[in-house]
Formats: sequence, structure tokens, C-alpha cells
Amino acid sequence: MAEALAPRFASYTRTTESIHIKDLVLFGDTMDVKLHKAGKDPVKSQGGTINYTLQSSTHARPGVFHHGTVQLKKGSWFHLIHHEEVDGEAVGKFHLCSVSGHSYHKIENVWSRYDWCHYRNWGSIGDDDEEDDDKEDEGEEDEDEEGDEDKEEEDLLLRSMIHLVAVDQMDDGKYTEIGRITMDSDCIEGDWHYGARLVDPSTQQAYAYIFGDALVNDELGDDYYKLPESDFNVPLVDFALVNMPRSPSR
Repeated sequence: MAEALAPRFASYTRTTESIHIKDLVLFGDTMDVKLHKAGKDPVKSQGGTINYTLQSSTHARPGVFHHGTVQLKKGSWFHLIHHEEVDGEAVGKFHLCSVSGHSYHKIENVWSRYDWCHYRNWGSIGDDDEEDDDKEDEGEEDEDEEGDEDKEEEDLLLRSMIHLVAVDQMDDGKYTEIGRITMDSDCIEGDWHYGARLVDPSTQQAYAYIFGDALVNDELGDDYYKLPESDFNVPLVDFALVNMPRSPSR
């Protein structure tokens, strides 16, 4: 690929973290990945000028997903979690860094601060989350006032973490966690906490998830607004590690 197609990309680094996914994935802050949200339909906004969708769980391609980071030339970076069958560097370089659309919160495959991370961004907890927490905390002893300061620091740390959680449905219909990758949010530079997923249109399954606002900040700063727009529905074979037929669009 010509350098002009990926002017922002600097490098891709894979970490040692991996996760096995069967189907459903919870993605977001501590409250977004509560197990009671698995399997529920997305909730779309009603009225108003801002359109958003509160995501529950999403369908991912079964298999092992690897965690890595993509570094941009200007120094910013973002998290990338991708299926073992795809090339993480190719995903970062030849698609994520060569298109626009990361700031378009009306796109189904893009998450904005309206769609998720309300607990991380504002400390917001829904009624169902409070009930769920009460059940999880049942039986725990009340903390002493001396520990309030430590608890506040722990809460701030808890709010800052982003999780990708693999879940599986048991025979009784309930969901259980089968794996998790936890990421810090040090990559966030602004106040927009964006994420996205790459989805294979033939299966409607995601094969890559990203978290970070580096690409969004580029778009809002008009640095790369002339790049082609993407809806992030892209055939997996375009980035496959094995010799598979490429899609006609590539």
C-alpha cells in the first residue's frame, strides 16, 4: 500500500493478552459489562437532536482475540482487539488509519460518549446496575470511615478501566463470564470516549474492537476529513493472515 493511504499509522504492537470468545461480547466500562446486560436488545434514543444507541452485547466471530495497540505518528494511540485470523497491523494501517467515520456517532458500529461509558465519564449508574451491585455485594461488611479515602481512589480507578468480556449462556438461560481483557484509558486525550468495531457483512460478526479517541481527534481537527468514509462493515478476508480471496472492493 502507498504511504498516502495510511498517513497516520506508525506501528502496531501486540500485547500478551488474549481472550477466547464463543459469540456474545460485552464492551465498555465497569457498568457496561454487567452480566445482566448480555443478550438484551440495544436501546435507541427517542427524540432530541442527539441520536445514540445504548449497546448491550454484540456478536463476535468465535475464536481467540488478541489485544494490541496502534501508535500514530503524532504520538497518540488506541487499543485494538482483533480476531486471531486477521493481521492486526493491516487492520490498523490499511483501514482504521486510512478512513474517516470514527467520529460519526450515528454509525451503528461506532460508540460515542452518548452510547456507553456513562459510569466512566460521569459516574452514572442505572437502577438495574444498582440492584445488580446490591446482589453482588450481599454479605460484605460495611467499610470503616477510615477507608473512605482509599475507597474513593479505588472507585476512580474502577471507573477508568475499559473491559471486553466474553460471555456464554448456561442451560438455565443465565450468562456467565468466560474471559476478560481489561484496558486502561490513558489513550484518551479529549472528552469524547469513542470505540468502534469492524464487522464482516456476510456474517454480521465483529472481528475487531477499538477503544480510544486518537482517530476522532484527527477528524474533529480537520486533519483527515478528506479520507474516504467508512461504516466499518468490511469483509474479514481483506485482513486475513492466510491466503484467502480478497473482496472485489480492495
